[in-house]
Amino acid sequence: MVEKKNKANKKGWKIALIILAIVLVLAVTAALIFAFTRKKEQKGGEKENDSGIKNWDNRIADLENEPISEMDVVYKDSKKTSDKPYAIQVNKSQNSIIIYKKDQNGKYTTPYRAMVCSVGFDTPVGEFTTSDKYEWKIVNGNVWAQYATRVVGNVLFHSMPYASNTKDSLLTRYYNQLGSTLSASCIRISARDAEWIMKNCPAGTRVQIYESESEEPLARPKAMTVPEDAVWDPTDPDPANPYHSVQLAFEGVDGQKMVERGTQINFMSGITIKDTCGNDLSSEVTLATNLDPFKLGTYEVKYSVEDAAGKKAEATASYQIVDTAPPQFSGLKQTMAFASVADVTQENILKGVYVIDNNEILNNSRIAVVIPAIVEGDNMITLSVTDDYNNTTTATINASVHIKPPTITLKSGMESIIPLTQKVDQAYALSRVTATKDGVAMPADRITVSITPMAWGYAFRYTATDENGYAGILNDSVTYVEYTIDPPQNLVVTDINDKNQLLKGAELNNNMGGSLEPSAIEVKVKPLAGDQYQVTYSYTYVSPLGSKTATATATVTLEGMLPTETPKPTPTPFESEEPEPSATPPASSKPSTSPKPDAPPTDVPTSTPSGQ
Repeated sequence: MVEKKNKANKKGWKIALIILAIVLVLAVTAALIFAFTRKKEQKGGEKENDSGIKNWDNRIADLENEPISEMDVVYKDSKKTSDKPYAIQVNKSQNSIIIYKKDQNGKYTTPYRAMVCSVGFDTPVGEFTTSDKYEWKIVNGNVWAQYATRVVGNVLFHSMPYASNTKDSLLTRYYNQLGSTLSASCIRISARDAEWIMKNCPAGTRVQIYESESEEPLARPKAMTVPEDAVWDPTDPDPANPYHSVQLAFEGVDGQKMVERGTQINFMSGITIKDTCGNDLSSEVTLATNLDPFKLGTYEVKYSVEDAAGKKAEATASYQIVDTAPPQFSGLKQTMAFASVADVTQENILKGVYVIDNNEILNNSRIAVVIPAIVEGDNMITLSVTDDYNNTTTATINASVHIKPPTITLKSGMESIIPLTQKVDQAYALSRVTATKDGVAMPADRITVSITPMAWGYAFRYTATDENGYAGILNDSVTYVEYTIDPPQNLVVTDINDKNQLLKGAELNNNMGGSLEPSAIEVKVKPLAGDQYQVTYSYTYVSPLGSKTATATATVTLEGMLPTETPKPTPTPFESEEPEPSATPPASSKPSTSPKPDAPPTDVPTSTPSGQ
């Protein structure tokens, strides 16, 4: 039994060893297949197109996974991870980076450095901390990047892409898109900025990525454009970078520049500066000077600039502020009109006149006015002014006395009474008049009018001014039409509620000589004593200034007598006022139905009972 058991155990071990061997063979085979496939993929990514140019677009579009290469060069950071002097903010909306350093309280509140970057639409938003660093790193798309610092996952700060892990294989097309959203998910920056982050921001440095259109505390630097045949990043601090031999220098700074006092100075006029790649850098120049454009003297202006490669240039120019321009009169008329000899005074001559000296206004007390003996007609007057730098200006004007002013007259047929529908505005007012000067019609634009509303019309004040400033004035006014009612005289009616009978003989007239049908008149009836009634006639009409009512009254006699018994009141079709108690109340055969002495009388019935 023991032998059989030992044999069974040996057989089980053999089977287990065989299975283990098979598993090992399968694992090795899978690893070889994966390695071969990866190598094939990498070689395939470098396949040339029909033009013989490597298809880098396809490589950069491959975003599935971060590739790994044996040629990745890890950066050995010598800085202590406990010392984190900086924090990094990335604004996806503006493709900009702001580096903050600690303030005296240990908070990252002090803006220190700005960078231009290119993010991707898939770049995550949030707060992260840096970790791995690489001097060279193969990245998504199987392209290479310098000075890479990991932010989170496969998102890194790194340089613009290279075709290989050599510094002279820069992909120029993508470099010149720096500042736009174009990466897979990494944050691309220039080699200079990428190296700075790698060397100055140890692992654990805080990174905040967000989206905002708000203005940042530091302006985003201008990205450098490289020529199409460039192979190096011009900002790479590597000593072997051939761009290091290029020096920045201002041109056109030499020689003293003369500037007229008070004029605007273009400090870049005639001055040029180009960056490492020959791009115009004028907009990035910083100026420093104490130059006062309103004070004579010689001043220094210091120019300084730094390009994206970190190269700097400085220069100093000399500016001399001079004053050689004479002052100028403003608001001075060649001919001034005066109504009398006594009006020709220095005060009147200088009204509205001032002096400008190199964009500076001088006090009128500087002006000297020479007035000769004034006579009717033309008089020549001399004015002169001298500035603080002995520059003098002289001018002469003609003071014209007793020139006949223009005449304003109403046009033929213009009435002072206007229809209710007439709109009164500037156009209507000016259409009513003409102006002449010495018998010659003046242009319409020489006439102005002011309109003042009155109770039932408007007052006009016209002014016509000639080329010498003389003015003719006309006052005029208009009123809207008004209506009056002529009531009938000694009117006798058979039905006090019949409006047509009450309007017989009534007239509705206006002060323009027109009339309206009497049917437009409203009537109100009020009982008097016996068979007498007071009838009030009214007509309301409206203009743009409001409304008016014409009224008149008449005593009307009702033919026949009313019954002695007070009938039940019936509503009248006309609105009537409460009748006043008559002097002699009518007798009643039924005292119990009579109104109380202090109660108002009943309304007059609208119809007469039969038999009356």
